[in-house]
Amino acid sequence: MNTSAMKGVKISLVFILIAGCLFSSGCTALEKAQQQREARLAKKREDSVSIEWTKSISEGMKAASLASKPVMMDFYTDW
Repeated sequence: MNTSAMKGVKISLVFILIAGCLFSSGCTALEKAQQQREARLAKKREDSVSIEWTKSISEGMKAASLASKPVMMDFYTDW
């Protein structure tokens, strides 16, 4: 192999090495970002307010009135 071919091989190997390092560090960054996103979503789920259902219209209307909240009534039948 002549000197110019050896130089080309060396440059190619260096390029592959650099690309591999950049790729592996990029993958680590993506994994870390995904873990942070999952942690934020888990915290958001924990912080969210749960709905307290009631089966009594009078109790529900009274609670909504005291809290100044709207009321949603869901009627269901399995005829």
